Amino acid sequence: MHSASGAIALGAQLGRSGEARAGVLRRRARAHVGVGPSTLPRLDVSIGAWVGTLNFDRLDEAHFPHRGFAGGLGAFLARRGLGSDVAYDKLTGDASQFFTRGRNTVFMGLSGGTNLGSAIPFYDEFGLGGLFSLSGFREGEIRGQVYGVSRLGYYRTAGSLSGKKGRSIYLGAWTEAGNAWASAREAGFSSLRHTGTLGVGLDTFMGPLYLAYGRADGGHDAVYFAVDRSEDRAFSASTTSEDRG
Repeated sequence: MHSASGAIALGAQLGRSGEARAGVLRRRARAHVGVGPSTLPRLDVSIGAWVGTLNFDRLDEAHFPHRGFAGGLGAFLARRGLGSDVAYDKLTGDASQFFTRGRNTVFMGLSGGTNLGSAIPFYDEFGLGGLFSLSGFREGEIRGQVYGVSRLGYYRTAGSLSGKKGRSIYLGAWTEAGNAWASAREAGFSSLRHTGTLGVGLDTFMGPLYLAYGRADGGHDAVYFAVDRSEDRAFSASTTSEDRG
């Protein structure tokens, strides 16, 4: 799938730790089947939506926090009047807390999303899987109209990088339970998927570098080697394999 998007938004700082943004987003997505029957239809969709985010961040570091809290809400309201082929709603939220004693850090988090009773088209459903999002599954392997994930983990500062190449080395492990469902009525503890992950993190001048192995129930597993230059990714977790909202 190939997509192009643009957005216009206004934002405001809320004290020293909060930020709010609201605006309009336009996106065009196209896809075609590269293998298999050529009679399958091509995907060509337009999305226009009101978008809004509210974030609160009191973490002591962006990528490998040791203490503090971070959380946020995101709203995505696709409307035909803004050029969207389909009208639907998405609301997401997440929260993480970190505690440290000496070299040892424990973290916990919750994240979730809902369609607010609308019908999200298949091409924009919530996706789980990938590093920090039920890591035993591949990115986008689990999809649905609503989702929820909880996580609990630990990492230890194992050493330091020499010179100007970086700062610290971290060894960590975390477990996650969650799933994505076709509707809120189907959501429940009995249908949760479970994953466990072991990882090494390096705080380098290029950004955080991760080497991790995740394994999930049913024999699913995945290996990750990635450098993340973004400022909103912590060792413990993102919400889904897609952007918030």
